[in-house]
Amino acid sequence: MTEKPLQLMKDVIQICEPGGLILDPFAGAGTTVLAAVVTGYRAVGIEVTDAYYKLGSDRVRIALEAEQKEDEK
Repeated sequence: MTEKPLQLMKDVIQICEPGGLILDPFAGAGTTVLAAVVTGYRAVGIEVTDAYYKLGSDRVRIALEAEQKEDEK
């Protein structure tokens, strides 16, 4: 398992142009994609393994749904 801390990835992607598109060719658990989306970037993640694709996409979806519910309060 090589999952990075979410805050670390939020900090790392700040070197990109604001509002840019971030490509993660090894998406794994989706940390980079999640960090990108919650900080205002667009993101594309690529994952060849079905299990990691599901893990990453579920993680991003659940986090964004939770964030949306918080915003609606």
